[in-house]
Amino acid sequence: MLNSFWERARRLLFGSRRRGLLTVGAATIAAAAVGIPALAAGPQPTPGGLPASAPMSASASASVEPVSPSPSVFPSASPSAAASKKATAKATTKAATSRATATAATKAAIVLREVAKLKGSPYVFGATGPRTFDCAGLTQFVYAKIGVKLVNYVPTQLDKAKVVPHSKQRPGDLVFFLSGDFAYHVGIYAGNHKMWDAPTEGQTVGLHEIWDDSYVVGQFF
Repeated sequence: MLNSFWERARRLLFGSRRRGLLTVGAATIAAAAVGIPALAAGPQPTPGGLPASAPMSASASASVEPVSPSPSVFPSASPSAAASKKATAKATTKAATSRATATAATKAAIVLREVAKLKGSPYVFGATGPRTFDCAGLTQFVYAKIGVKLVNYVPTQLDKAKVVPHSKQRPGDLVFFLSGDFAYHVGIYAGNHKMWDAPTEGQTVGLHEIWDDSYVVGQFF
């Protein structure tokens, strides 16, 4: 009777252990089939008595790639844009020059038109118009038509003018005649080596030949 008791106890003990091993073995085989290495290897004891964390698999490590820097989202200005900007600036400058030239030509036309209206007006020393003139009074009167204010004194008119060489003189510019450093006479350049002026006592305003090529050109527009 005692022997049969121990036989039943042995069967219960070892039979339970066998079922446990079979359960663990089945779990291990299933884990290996679905690709979970940590479970397939089974629990690993650690000194603290807790299961170790599952290591990262080689395939997972290989999937982490370094992040390359992205290209700049602000590209540098293209050569075509720079060329376009340069062309625009050049066109603007050209347009401004054209406007200035047109303005100068318009003022010159006014000056020559107004002085021609005064042809035949008598010369009177110190006179500034509207019917009689001396040389500086004539240029003062005519230039007032384009908004340029001059005094009735030849040296002061020359001081206020922009002096340019003969190669740059234009119709409508003033021409000054000197005796040494003193400017004693002034006229309005008309082109073709001629000028409008009020010459001297007993003469009248008219279009006259420039008699002395040493004159100085003065510009006001």
